[in-house]
Amino acid sequence: MPSELDPLLPQNDPSPEIQSSWRPRTKRHQNDIKAHIVQDTENNQDSGGDNDSPRANASSLRPIMGIFVFVVGLGLLTSFVFSHGFRRKVPSTPSVPDASVAARVHTILSENPLFDGHDDLAFFIRFLYNNHIYDTNFTEKFEKGGLPGQVDLPRLSAGKISALSSRLAKLSLRKYGCTFRVLTTVAVSSTLSQIDLLRRMTAAYPETFSSPDLNRSSATQAFENQHLLISPIGIEGLHQIGNTISNLRIYYSLGVRYATLTHNCHNPYADAALVTNATGQTVAADPYWGGVSEIGRTVVGEMNRLGMLVDLAHVSKATMIDVLGGRPKEWAGSKAPVIFSHSSAFALCPHPRNVPDNVLELVKKTKSLVMVNFSPDFISCVPSDAASGLPELYPPNATLHQVARHIKYIGDQIGYDHVGIGSDFDGILETPEGLEDVSKFPDLVQALLEMGITDGDAAKLVGRNLLRVWADVDMVSTRLKTEGALPAEDALKNLQIYDFHHDEQQGVQKVGGQNMHPSGANNERSLGPVFENQDLWLKQNSDASQQAKELSLVGKVELRIALTHSDTKLESVLNTYLPPLLLKLASDHVSVRNKVISICQHVNTRIKAPQIKLPVAALLKQYKENVNPLIRHFDLLYIQQGLDRLQVSVRLDLLPLLVNGIHQNFLESARHTSSLFNMLLKLLHSLTLPPRGSADDLGLRHQLGFVTAVEDAQFVASWIGRLILYTADRSRKSLPGLNVEDCNFLQLYDNKDTWQPSAAGGMILAETKVVAIKFLASGAFTDTERFFPALFASSDPNSRISDIGDDMLKRAVPAISLDRDEILEHLFQLYLGTKGSDGSLPARAPLQTRILGLLCKSKRATSYTAESIQILRDGLTSDSQGGSTSFTMGKQGLEASKLRAQIFTYANWLARMSETADIDMVAPSLVSQLRGYIESQGWPIYNEASSGQSSQEVHLRSLGYESIGVLARASPTAIVLDVDLDLLRWLFDSLAADSAGREVNLSIESALSSVLGAFGGSLSKELETSLEGLLLHNMQRQPGDTEGSGNKIVRSTQFTAVRFANRCLPFSNTKARWINALAIGDGTNTRREVLEDGRKGLNPYWYRMLNPEKLEDTHEKDVASSKYDFPRLVDLIEQFFGSNSPWNSSNLQGKPLPMSDAYSVATRFCHNVLLYQGLSSALPALDSEWERQLEILVSNDGKAREKIKNYVRTLAANAATRSALELLLVAEFTGIVTPTSKEISSSDCSQTEVQGMISAYQSKSKAWQEAVGSQYIDVHGAVLAITFTLSRRSFRIHSSATPMDKLKNKPFIDVILEILTSSHDKTLLDAVIVSIYELSLFRTLSPDSLLPAYSAVAIVKKLAEHAEKGNENAVKALGAFAMQCEEDLAERSAFDQIIDTLFKLYNLRDPAIQFAVGEALSYAAAGWRSKALIAALDIEGSPPPSASRDIALSSVLDRILEE
Repeated sequence: MPSELDPLLPQNDPSPEIQSSWRPRTKRHQNDIKAHIVQDTENNQDSGGDNDSPRANASSLRPIMGIFVFVVGLGLLTSFVFSHGFRRKVPSTPSVPDASVAARVHTILSENPLFDGHDDLAFFIRFLYNNHIYDTNFTEKFEKGGLPGQVDLPRLSAGKISALSSRLAKLSLRKYGCTFRVLTTVAVSSTLSQIDLLRRMTAAYPETFSSPDLNRSSATQAFENQHLLISPIGIEGLHQIGNTISNLRIYYSLGVRYATLTHNCHNPYADAALVTNATGQTVAADPYWGGVSEIGRTVVGEMNRLGMLVDLAHVSKATMIDVLGGRPKEWAGSKAPVIFSHSSAFALCPHPRNVPDNVLELVKKTKSLVMVNFSPDFISCVPSDAASGLPELYPPNATLHQVARHIKYIGDQIGYDHVGIGSDFDGILETPEGLEDVSKFPDLVQALLEMGITDGDAAKLVGRNLLRVWADVDMVSTRLKTEGALPAEDALKNLQIYDFHHDEQQGVQKVGGQNMHPSGANNERSLGPVFENQDLWLKQNSDASQQAKELSLVGKVELRIALTHSDTKLESVLNTYLPPLLLKLASDHVSVRNKVISICQHVNTRIKAPQIKLPVAALLKQYKENVNPLIRHFDLLYIQQGLDRLQVSVRLDLLPLLVNGIHQNFLESARHTSSLFNMLLKLLHSLTLPPRGSADDLGLRHQLGFVTAVEDAQFVASWIGRLILYTADRSRKSLPGLNVEDCNFLQLYDNKDTWQPSAAGGMILAETKVVAIKFLASGAFTDTERFFPALFASSDPNSRISDIGDDMLKRAVPAISLDRDEILEHLFQLYLGTKGSDGSLPARAPLQTRILGLLCKSKRATSYTAESIQILRDGLTSDSQGGSTSFTMGKQGLEASKLRAQIFTYANWLARMSETADIDMVAPSLVSQLRGYIESQGWPIYNEASSGQSSQEVHLRSLGYESIGVLARASPTAIVLDVDLDLLRWLFDSLAADSAGREVNLSIESALSSVLGAFGGSLSKELETSLEGLLLHNMQRQPGDTEGSGNKIVRSTQFTAVRFANRCLPFSNTKARWINALAIGDGTNTRREVLEDGRKGLNPYWYRMLNPEKLEDTHEKDVASSKYDFPRLVDLIEQFFGSNSPWNSSNLQGKPLPMSDAYSVATRFCHNVLLYQGLSSALPALDSEWERQLEILVSNDGKAREKIKNYVRTLAANAATRSALELLLVAEFTGIVTPTSKEISSSDCSQTEVQGMISAYQSKSKAWQEAVGSQYIDVHGAVLAITFTLSRRSFRIHSSATPMDKLKNKPFIDVILEILTSSHDKTLLDAVIVSIYELSLFRTLSPDSLLPAYSAVAIVKKLAEHAEKGNENAVKALGAFAMQCEEDLAERSAFDQIIDTLFKLYNLRDPAIQFAVGEALSYAAAGWRSKALIAALDIEGSPPPSASRDIALSSVLDRILEE
């Protein structure tokens, strides 16, 4: 149940009708009212006395609000009425923006009446027009529009209103205070005056308003046939009857069709929600009667008898509960459904006038109706501490949407059969935004549809619900009158009518002279003379023995029977004397009983003729009234014999009597009741049910007495359900779902003819089930009562039964709570059967499937651990024996497969919804059962021979895997996180070798994904080590391999292994990072998703994204944060390039470099880890650009570079770390000089070997002119390799002499200059330009190193050509070459031409070129002092020499400023 208050939503304040003054929504609206009052006062100065004038009314607005309360509408006109028009022409309905919703609104309001349960139009006319309705100042505005307030004919038309109930005037309780000393004459006089007004309105507009003299049937005819606005009358408070019940009947005869029990004060009949205190202020009421008084109960009963609706708007919560039968031990409440004509939901607005949730449940139980009020005070309020006890208005929520929320809330809580509309228009001046008057009703309906309310429910709430309640009230009235209920009479004394008053001295209250205590006790009324007991009379008037007298009476009856000479005469005598004769079977004397039995034997011989009709009705009534088993036995014999002889209509008239008290009959005698139930089934064959949802259908429950005798309805529904489960197979004492006693009951205790259609009185079981289930689907039963029978029927193999069952079950499931223990226990008992020799067998497979589907909707069901384990154990491992819960696959067919699939679904439900303690208890056993089931099909290789090739079998296998995964995730500690990782290994083996097909493969992957979630926290060292080994093993499995166990690998497990490595092992785990490298591989035979996950695992940013931190506890945060730590550099290098790695140079031995794509990623990752750890506190943010930011920081920040240098020096100073550092350097060098799939003999190169490599590359570069196709790329690589080698070696020559001093550079320089001046291949030119840049930086290339064939100016010219084409590297090469040119600003010098060329390049608008020009100028002007060259010096030591600079820098700056 929801809470009593909705804390998220502001709610409401007291309604204007219960405040000390009105609060118009807008000043303009208030002024309109005032202006109208003044205008009408001038027009009506001669119309009446001062006390009745509008001016007088205007000056006494507050008291008049209390004096007159007008009749409220029970509905509104349909659009059918407006399509034909009122008697006067009215405007059309405003357009609705959404065409589709608008069409639905139009259909709903065209096909269904719209009832407004409360409209104070009559009060408004009394207030403004003194009830003068013939003057033009009223008629013109009422007919053409513009009438103040919220109602006139054009707006009624626009609002598509079908029925309007108006409230009558009442005595001002505000004027006299909340006492019981009311002026009865004034109250009755005012009421009659307003009744007269409304009847005159009907006469004045006969083509618009119906007569108020209506019942439900005539109201419907007035709407459907005459197209009139239904116009009944209501009174708002029983103080209006003047303390006289007879006035209530008079009002009814004048058209009053409902009455509110109180207004805003207690009265002699009931407590109100609000009272008006002595100062005229309305406050929350303290209880007076504590609900309904004793005489109030009498008045409610009289309203039931009259057919007058009881209205609980304005009453206290205790009064609501009393009238709705919430205290049955004290009073059963109203016999008919009631209405709340204008009340809203307390949960959304905690106002005493609104209906609390627990009362809503009683509304549903009694089929009553809450009609939502529009007053802002009742829809939009919040709790307050005001002395009045009333909440505070919250204006922002006073909207159409909030009204719709109230309607939807009530509908969602108790069903849309119990909610309607009661606007309170013309009784309120303040209206919600969007519901300013009656024309806005279509907007409200549209809002409800847009909130998801179905068209069918909308049709109910706009009017069909009120029609249903009205029909029920009429039906109860008819029944009470038929049963002889007499009008309640006033307790009169000496022709005096005593006003209700309070005697303080005696503490006694009186109503019309009848004593009544506040406790509610009153003197009992005389119900008539009390007759003496017949037996006592006999004892007092005769001395003869009782036995003789009884025998004499019986003998006389025997003689009468014997003297009958015809069947007709015999029938007449038996109808008179047979029932009383059987009563003598209860005699204390054996002789009398024997005599009666003897007579019955004679009668039996005389009544064999089928035309003789027996007094079945009298006998049945007698059976119900007597508990003597002998009388009942004979009653039943003759009832059964005579039932089929009656006409169908007569037989069906017995239905209410037959089912009345049948539950109590069963408690007294199950054997006798079995006969009654059998007779009920026979009658159902003759019963023609009315259409579903019709008034007659809805009335069945009342006709059968089930409204008050709910236990009888439950009994009949329960046994119809058992009938659906019953089969005529008597080879077993019990049946699936039925115990021995159930079977005996339905078989009439071993009456073999019960279900033999050829035998006398026998029936066809299948047909009987059909008629019974149709009867159950009728309005005689509630959805709650239908639940279990509907469940049984929905699984019946007969489609005539199952179709009806499905429909009922859809309606029944929302009506019950699947978390109630009694329902769950019954479901489990049905599924598993009950223990003992007389217990029931487990349900059949289709019903078991349905039951599991329901259990999967109940969280409470997960706490039934023992039952859940048994369901899986029996369903997955055992063989079927008859109706047991288990079965052998392949022998049970499709239904068994469906059941098993549902078992897996139930296992998933248990995993997802169980409490931790419950799932930890059941999960290991469930997983064991599921693994056993899968292995029984053949594992990991699916055994098609034993399991079959059925797609259903494969589907079940896949469900088994999925269920294991869900259970493992729900209970990881108990199932997954053991040191051996048994289940995880089993799932990986399944993934690798299960051959059942793609569906199973996907399910295994799903299970592994679920298990992945079990590794959410930090792992123990043992568990982490075990997981490392498992994942590495699965990275090495390849499809087509056969393992030692004999299992053939059919699919790769790499993707899942990588996922586990990335999600379950910390970032610092070097084996996890090696798994990432293995995933990248050589990039050729790797699945794209495996490659992506491998790269993500080597990226700290993506690792964090895959493993987001969710912990709140500080300690746990520290533990989680350590998961993100970088690997220890030494361990990482050892893992990637150590002696056990395939990448170790000693392991290559001339072999191709394995996993070449992964190699470059791995070396870069190690390189970045070195840089990241070397930077220490100056770390860049670990975001998606972390590598780029790291590179920029190292390239441009001298301090950062220095930190890294110091870190490398530290590593080199330690033997262990130095070894790791050397491994990394060798690995990086290997990656640079060894192209993919090429061989390398050793990474520890001697000077001779280096010279040999350079010679080889020089030979290749010299052959550039013969290169074609891909050979250009080889030349490109050779040029760059020589460039980097020579440039860095040159640097070392300048810093310290080495044997490489003899290295000659000029041949290579000649080659690159030749390519620069002669080649047109872009690939070669790009390599040469980079080469010039690098060689110039390290002074390998300078003007003085050029051969005579090439001049510095010529080189500058060629570079300038490429620079002008937008080549950034050419621009930088110019700057680098300028570093080696002497500072000569003479025109045409190489330095001068370079500077001129760079300045001319500013004309290029490419930003990249502009930046490159800036860098080149800084090279030329400042040399190695330029910050742009920080990253260029990638060798330990001071910068290499360059040409000296004195004035170049200032000259360049001057030129920059000048240009």
